[in-house]
Amino acid sequence: MNKAIHIDSTSYSPEVLLDSQGILTISGDSRLENPKNFYSDVLNKVEGNDIKLLSLYYEYVGSSNILSIVHLIHELLKEYKDLTIIWKHDVLDEDIQELGEIIKDSYNLKMTLEAIQ
Repeated sequence: MNKAIHIDSTSYSPEVLLDSQGILTISGDSRLENPKNFYSDVLNKVEGNDIKLLSLYYEYVGSSNILSIVHLIHELLKEYKDLTIIWKHDVLDEDIQELGEIIKDSYNLKMTLEAIQ
């Protein structure tokens, strides 16, 4: 059984939710000055849970945050081999869509991109 986790969003950090079904959702802005600390904290908080789905739905990602997001994905994939990853983006947000495509292709990830109306 998963322990529910909730980290509120701020104007600089995304909201993080882990529900009892094993769905880890990260959504909002990621414009952190020290993204490594934030995403390491997320990894520490979800440790020991059975995560089945990672849903990423960013509205904005600062360039200095990208590697920390990729690191989070890789660390989760090490522990959860069958993890499903969905990169959601607003249907009109070409920048976030392109970022998802770049991350998927550059790191050879099995990640689905999903446009949201």
